[in-house]
Amino acid sequence: MNIVISRSRVYLDSVTVTVYPWRKENSEVKPGDLVKFRDDLYPDEIGAQYRVVEINGDRAIIEFVGNLPIPPQSIAKLSELVILQSISE
Repeated sequence: MNIVISRSRVYLDSVTVTVYPWRKENSEVKPGDLVKFRDDLYPDEIGAQYRVVEINGDRAIIEFVGNLPIPPQSIAKLSELVILQSISE
């Protein structure tokens, strides 16, 4: 098997695989920050606010902020989030 690696592509004989370098989007998001989803992504999430519980690579565990006895948690890409209030403010 012949493998040739260039900056953004890996060639395995006759197959070309595109490699996307890992990068941490929106790296200023920190646990404890109040965030929302970008308005252009999910129309049903407009107005919903979340607290960042944990950062894991390019994703975050977020918890819905509201009057629920057990607030739901979900996973979101950091690139989809907008900071409303930073923990450092």
